[in-house]
This record gives sequence, structure tokens and C-alpha cells, in this order.
Amino acid sequence: MPLDSQRYNISENGVHLRLSSAEDNDAGRFACIASSPYGEIMRNFDVKVTYPPRLDGDGQRQYSLERTVGSSAILECLVTGNPTPKIEWYKDGQLLDPLPYRYRFFNQKRELEILSIQPTDAGRYRCFASNEIGSLEVSIDMTVGAPPRIDRGRLRSEYVIREGDELVLPCPATGSPTPRLEFTRSELSPDSNKDRQSLTIFRVTKGDAGTYQCNASNEIGWDTMKYTVRVRGKLTPMSSIYVSW
Repeated sequence: MPLDSQRYNISENGVHLRLSSAEDNDAGRFACIASSPYGEIMRNFDVKVTYPPRLDGDGQRQYSLERTVGSSAILECLVTGNPTPKIEWYKDGQLLDPLPYRYRFFNQKRELEILSIQPTDAGRYRCFASNEIGSLEVSIDMTVGAPPRIDRGRLRSEYVIREGDELVLPCPATGSPTPRLEFTRSELSPDSNKDRQSLTIFRVTKGDAGTYQCNASNEIGWDTMKYTVRVRGKLTPMSSIYVSW
């Protein structure tokens, strides 16, 4: 097809074609045709336009996403360039390599799939794209939500305590976001606290005996733990006994 003179500068004698500001769509085959009454001759020129990595289409330089434990995620590094950029992925500064059942790359490594997400997968991911012309970096911050889990391995389900002593019912819970803890008992109104991981009763009385429950909850889910509390009476000193003969 003939060239648009507004896009290209052709010398007066027609032997030179100048592209003042080449674009990637200028790549292709150009043909110069010289003709006279005695015939014509044609010469072809293949033009390749190189450019550094840049965002492609809807690509973003920085974005964030949220996932829950056990789900999967696809992180996108939508870049293009010529020559085709080499892409490397990093998490918190450490190079990521394919790992069976955990990390997979697609689309010339422009997509990273994370399988069976765990809390340790939260962090900053960086895609570094480079070629001979330049480089570009894309950052993705991923947060991982996890339902509450009460560490039962450190707990007892039954407590026997003397009247007048101090009782502590621990409820160590983990999760993301941080779980809200609520201690309940049928005779009492709920006692809620997001930071405290135990319920303390000072100077236990017999009326404190019963069943208590710790409820840990966040936006992802919940977990519960029940405790049975038994209260024994106070120890009373034995009266002195005098024996005489």
C-alpha cells in the first residue's frame, strides 16, 4: 500500500525514506520501486522496531488482592516489549521458581498462579520484565484471610479450682483478620474482647462453677472452645486436739 506522506518523509529525489519517530506499528516490510519506460526494479526492506517493556492493555504497575486460605490466585504481569521481555517473579525479595502444586507460570510467565494458598503466601510479589532496551517492574500486594483457629493443644477442657483462688481460662486463637474473642456462660452476658486471649475470674466462688465457652470469629469464619469449671470448698484448718492422761 502507498505510504501516507504525513507519516513519512521522502527525500526530493525519492531515494531516502525517513521515519522521524518510529512506532511499533511501523514494523514490517517496505518496498522501494524504481520504474522507467524500460522496466522497473524493486527492493524490499524489513524494518524491526524495538521498544522497552511497557504495560499491555489493562495492565497495572501496582495493585493488591485478597484471598482466603485454601483458595488460589492468578497474579498478572501484563507487559509487552520487543524483543520479548524476560520475566522473573519475586516474593518479598526472593526469586520464585515453579513448584509442583504451589506455583505455576503461564503466558510466557506473564501470569503466576498460586495454588492452595497458605498464610505464608501473604506479602509483596514483584514481576521484573526486561529486554535489551529497558525494564519494567509490576508490584502486587496480596493479603491472605484465615478463619480463626483455637490452639486446643495448649488447653484443658476441665478446670477444678478452690473457692477463693484465681481462675484463668485461656483461649489462644489465630486468624486473619485478628479474631474477636467472646466468652459466654448461660448465666452471664457475653464478655467480648479482640485483644485479650483469656478470661480471668478473681476470687472464685461456688457460683462460678459451670460451663464456659470461648467464641473466636472474624469475617472468614469462627471456632469455639468449651470449658467445664468445678469449684471446691475452701480448706479449713483442723482444730487442735489435746490428749491428756
